[in-house]
Amino acid sequence: MFLVDGDIEGLGSPGGPRTDPATLLAVIVLARASRNALDGDTNDRCCAVNPLHGPATGRRHVRVSAQGNRRRMLSLCPLCLDAATAAPHELRERKLTLPGPAGTRVPYDEAEGIPLSALRDGINRLADKVRENAPAE
Repeated sequence: MFLVDGDIEGLGSPGGPRTDPATLLAVIVLARASRNALDGDTNDRCCAVNPLHGPATGRRHVRVSAQGNRRRMLSLCPLCLDAATAAPHELRERKLTLPGPAGTRVPYDEAEGIPLSALRDGINRLADKVRENAPAE
């Protein structure tokens, strides 16, 4: 509710306020995590390649840049975990991107606005960042 100023109905109404893609992604991730928590699932990680893939089921060292050999331990969904083994070079192409400045696309965790980079530390950390950035009432 913090992310959409309490106006869930306004998200889908024609001519209503436009919500940026990073905020919508954060709303979806937090809503899914809340639903999972209500069902007893305490998994705090979602897929680092694309949070819309859902919960992470494992972690793997993955090359995060086309240049060099820099690797990072990432939480991955079953599909991306398999890809990390079979075709690790494809993970960079699978990474979710959002609209950026001047018609470019940027990785979701580097997008302006909502600090989606907090997802690297878990969904709870994203929720903390959202609370920190919420407008005072």
